[in-house]
Amino acid sequence: MIKIEVISSSVKQVVKKATGEVFNIPEVAAYAHDLEKYPVPIKFGVAKGQQPPAPGFYILDSSSFYVGAFGQLMLKSSLVLKPVTEALKRAA
Repeated sequence: MIKIEVISSSVKQVVKKATGEVFNIPEVAAYAHDLEKYPVPIKFGVAKGQQPPAPGFYILDSSSFYVGAFGQLMLKSSLVLKPVTEALKRAA
């Protein structure tokens, strides 16, 4: 099971060169646990209209995945997280 430890969130401003339009892109800073020997720093986006998750431990919801071209299992850039419950902590 991959655990995601959310550390913080921020808003990155991006300006579209062609129009000068400003976009605010929420970004979450976190660590992915159980991928390597030590936690790995990661960043991911937040789905449009959603609030960034509060700091804490989460697992990936199955809706964070999709099947891409050629049947490959892919991970979306905007993750859907489930809080780690006491039962999940004991099972890990």
